[in-house]
Amino acid sequence: MRSRTEVTLFVGLLFGWVVNSLWLTPCLAFQNPLKRAPQSRLGTLGSARPSAIQPTPVQNDANLHDVQFLGQSVGWAVGDRGVIWNTQDGGRTWSLIPAPVDCALRKVCFLTNRIGWIAGGGVSPFSRVGYGVILATEDGGVTWQRLDNGQLPQLHSVEFFGPNEGYVVGATSSQFPVGVFVTKDGGATWQEINGHHSPGWRAADFLNPDIGIIAGQRGQVFMVGGQRLLKPRVSDMGKRSLHAVKVMPGETGWLVGDGGLILKTENGGVVWQSPPNELPKPLDRVFDLLCVEARDRHVWIAGQPGSVIWHSADGGTNWQRQLTGQTLPIRAIRFQSETRGWAVGALGTMLHTNDGGTTWHVVKGQNRRLALMSIHSRLNQVSLRLLAKYAGDLGFRCMTTLVPRRDLGGDKFRWQDADLQLDQAVLEAGGAATDVGWELPIGRPGLERDRSRLERYWTQETDGQLREALVDRLVAQIRTWRPSVVVLDQPAADDATTQIINEAVNVALQIAADPTQSIHLSTRAGLEPWQVKKVFHRLTEDSVGDVHVNVHDLLPRAGVTIEVAAAKAASVLPEHYSASSNKEVYRLANSKEPAAAVGRNADFWAGLSILPGSPARRSLQVVDGADYELKQQLAKRQRNFRNYVDKFLDDKRHAGQLIAQLNDVVRGLPKDEAAIQLWRLAQNYRERGRWQLAESTLVQLVERFPDQPASQPAMRWLFQWWNSAEVVWQRTRQSGVRGKQMKPDPRAVTNNIQLQIQQAFEDKRNGQELNPNTTDEEQPKTPQLEYRDPFKTTNRTGPLKIGETQQWSDATASHWNEQALEMGKLIRKNAKPLSTTPAIQFPLASLLQKRQANNLAEGVYRGYQRGTNATPWKRAAAGELWLANPVNLSPTPIVQCQRTMRRPHLDGLLSDDCWQDAKEIPLRADGQESLPGDAAAFALICYDSQYLYFGASVPRVTGVPDDRPFYEGRQHDANLSDFDRVSLYLDIDRDYTTFYSLHFDQRGWAAEKCWEDASWNPKMFIAADGDDSTWRIEVAIPLTELAPMAPGMSEAWAMGITRTTPGQDIQSWTQPASQTPRPETFGLLQFSRPSTRNRVSQRN
Repeated sequence: MRSRTEVTLFVGLLFGWVVNSLWLTPCLAFQNPLKRAPQSRLGTLGSARPSAIQPTPVQNDANLHDVQFLGQSVGWAVGDRGVIWNTQDGGRTWSLIPAPVDCALRKVCFLTNRIGWIAGGGVSPFSRVGYGVILATEDGGVTWQRLDNGQLPQLHSVEFFGPNEGYVVGATSSQFPVGVFVTKDGGATWQEINGHHSPGWRAADFLNPDIGIIAGQRGQVFMVGGQRLLKPRVSDMGKRSLHAVKVMPGETGWLVGDGGLILKTENGGVVWQSPPNELPKPLDRVFDLLCVEARDRHVWIAGQPGSVIWHSADGGTNWQRQLTGQTLPIRAIRFQSETRGWAVGALGTMLHTNDGGTTWHVVKGQNRRLALMSIHSRLNQVSLRLLAKYAGDLGFRCMTTLVPRRDLGGDKFRWQDADLQLDQAVLEAGGAATDVGWELPIGRPGLERDRSRLERYWTQETDGQLREALVDRLVAQIRTWRPSVVVLDQPAADDATTQIINEAVNVALQIAADPTQSIHLSTRAGLEPWQVKKVFHRLTEDSVGDVHVNVHDLLPRAGVTIEVAAAKAASVLPEHYSASSNKEVYRLANSKEPAAAVGRNADFWAGLSILPGSPARRSLQVVDGADYELKQQLAKRQRNFRNYVDKFLDDKRHAGQLIAQLNDVVRGLPKDEAAIQLWRLAQNYRERGRWQLAESTLVQLVERFPDQPASQPAMRWLFQWWNSAEVVWQRTRQSGVRGKQMKPDPRAVTNNIQLQIQQAFEDKRNGQELNPNTTDEEQPKTPQLEYRDPFKTTNRTGPLKIGETQQWSDATASHWNEQALEMGKLIRKNAKPLSTTPAIQFPLASLLQKRQANNLAEGVYRGYQRGTNATPWKRAAAGELWLANPVNLSPTPIVQCQRTMRRPHLDGLLSDDCWQDAKEIPLRADGQESLPGDAAAFALICYDSQYLYFGASVPRVTGVPDDRPFYEGRQHDANLSDFDRVSLYLDIDRDYTTFYSLHFDQRGWAAEKCWEDASWNPKMFIAADGDDSTWRIEVAIPLTELAPMAPGMSEAWAMGITRTTPGQDIQSWTQPASQTPRPETFGLLQFSRPSTRNRVSQRN
């Protein structure tokens, strides 16, 4: 135990962490070191001509997102892969301008031919933290400067009204809940405006600094006025998202979105309504409108497909189609006058008109189409390896389509902006485009395995028009993109989603090729019939097929293996994406046996003529022969190691020996590739529950390659792992129970990260506050942020003790917390954007509380109380501040866990005195009001000196299995997915990151996990009971299974309780309800004295 003197000294050393705010506190306003030039210079006009570069094949067909002209001659277009195209001759020729970034650029805003801004962004690999980009030029694009300083979310819009005042609009997150930022000094500083948290903005337009409209996912639309968000009056748009907005003088404005959605306002955005006429049916269903332009009463709208631009000359009373002469989606339209306009879109397409759109001419991208389209039902089916080989290296234009959407329902938080992540991953692998459907959600658990229930659900979601929503849309997609090859997934027996989609695709392929069907698409939408030449199914790894993709093959042009190229692309996807097989097998769908025309180990293109530089294929880069033989040797070495891993990873005797080979594996590899190999091995260990080996591998990764992107999730995991009270307690218990079984592998090395820490301090003392976006020579001298680093004043030194020098029996909580503190320093130095996320901030606050630095922890939480934005993380922080000073009502849900003096008799009846005294904890779906009596599910909780008692009463649901309790064959970690179940989540140190998960179903069966560790099997006592209307569960959990000692009076844990019913909405004690646990939504469980009746009962 630490003495009071030691504690005081420690707190004193840490006190310098905070002055105005903490290192980890999100900063809503920050200063950019790139100061703007004087306004007089900004107003200067000139004729600067930026230098041009030769575009690479992937830059040449990069999707374009925006276009702008200044006068008759100078124009700009921006898009994916950081492309900036410029014309000086009215669009007759276009030149690619070098850019300081390679991410998606989505909006361009020029005030003069010299002064302009471009906005965009992406997701950082491995850390998966979104970032925004603002590029500014004062010399007509000759040079560009970044104004974002890496401290903004992904951006979709930029609008300046003069040299100083402007807005940027983009994604929302825990750090940036509003997603709208204003500057008054030309971008030197940005301030997030006041408002409410929304799913994310995709479009914005401003008439002036005081009048603007922003719009985005799931039909969200707000006015911007007085630097705050104002809610307009608009009908519910359901699942449709809004993609473009146009605001005009005279209080007129337009909004467009999915499913042909068109809305108009005539009072400045206060009220939005459909125009007098909309798109003709049934075309509205297959048109997703992505852009809108307006001049006076003239309006142009377009999107996917891009075969038609719809034009109204009378403010939306009548619409005429304007054929474009091509089919690819159009992302932006800009008109310089009522006659002269430009449109840009997919695969680098550019179109021009001089007659108001009566005729359109393709200037760039004529006849481009796809070679391959893959169609999937879930993210894990997307093959980045296929894309890396055939698109990235061989130049075939390939696209990925996800038919269902998953950003609705119980797990919607996991899928916010997943479409942008998928798009970036596909582009990184070499693909050309992506598409995620909007009309068919997977919003309830268990639907994907129950075909009849899924079909009923989708039929209801499409107003009884499932065929139109699925087949007609697929027909339109095929005719829009015109692929030669379609790839599908072979569905498993219980994969209802893929079964339905594949059947729809097969029907759509026939209709798409038949000129006598879907005639409205050809006669009215300009989509002519298209014949797909081949359809392949992806099989399981051990199958025999026609085409094989071996992940260890070297890509000649990229100079890396398929595995490495795909891993880099996958590093921006949600963490639940996985691809573990070593080869992919595809079979021609119209042949049960390998087709002779295709042949074993052939490719998709046998018998097809798709040459480099043709409409469906890019030109190919020349293979760099330098070091090619060496690269082949390195690829062979990696292949041999992976084969060894696959063979021995599940063998306890040999699994630890893999670490000893790491030096040989990474020798000679570029740093990024070596880091990826270590990360993959650690992931393999984690998947198999080899936590000690995973830990050792990740420490090696961090020690060897701290500046590589793959080290960032390693740092985060180690920081959370070492800081977790749940994990530390289980490790301590294991050391005492299992003894030598848990000793670290003798080959594990003793790691020394302290050298990196010392270097960080040296850099600081030398005035080199590191900015990851600049080189050492470019380090700015001015402070980058308004907050301070709480790690900088800690003075513990020494190596991290992992390996044979540190016995598990000595692995006390204090030791591992010290290790977490050391790792935090590295995160601060090498991963600044990651360090500001709640995944680091809240565990840090918990760590500070453990070290009795409560004032500093409160500083972290106060950083989340800025502004008026209501987010789960803000509520969690408010709950922590309330615990420190419990005045008035708790701002977060709280339950008093009363101590019982008489243990319950576990019979599943919930009739004991302790349950009668316990307060019912209601479980309800989002937006659901309190239900009467027997219709409501509720939970109960209490404790004594030895046990935590948990009970639940759950009404049965028609159509769900009504299995009654039975215990024969019951075991830990049972598969509960087909049964009604209640889940209890306990975060005993309130780090809002790691926690215990305990699941109990209607049969009385259980599944448990300590954070990621499913091998944690606590000794529990479970009883279940039920009748025709209700089932009940009653559980006694020994407190020693959860913590080293019983909780003290007024001590609090964070707690979540959910009820999951197959095919139904998630119910929860706290909202928003989610199928995957969200610790930031947990409430508080506070331990209290026995009730008066309980005490009297005990005396009697």
